[in-house]
Amino acid sequence: MSHWEPMTTLTPLRPGEPPPAAASPADLVLRHGAQSGRLIHVEYMAGRAGRRVTWPAWAPAAVTEAFSGLGMAAPWTHQAAMADAARAGRDVIIATGTASGKSLGYLLPALTAVLEAGTVLYLAPTRALAADQLRALGELGIPGVRAAVL
Repeated sequence: MSHWEPMTTLTPLRPGEPPPAAASPADLVLRHGAQSGRLIHVEYMAGRAGRRVTWPAWAPAAVTEAFSGLGMAAPWTHQAAMADAARAGRDVIIATGTASGKSLGYLLPALTAVLEAGTVLYLAPTRALAADQLRALGELGIPGVRAAVL
């Protein structure tokens, strides 16, 4: 994938300095991250047409065939970038709209790890999301994958 360059610079607030009047909650979180040195990249991107890419070479055929069987012939660029980063052990945050494919981005490396004799723990913020993810895993029908909600 490509190297990321910051497109926007956020000026950290000085200690005790009030936030700008028009600051959104997201602005405040981003400024705090910039101030702490933990935020390394912020990029605002205009909408554009999606583009498909090939499945990552590291993904087993059982996983890619299961996704293809559900109509996902190839991942979108953001899904492949997310999956590659997670597979490489990097922390990943992705913020896209509902039904934009975030699940495939984490499931691809997670299912690959399971098929390599690993274990994956997925923590869902709601019971409904946990139930949706459990249902999605069942629909994939990958032999050797056992999922449970605790």
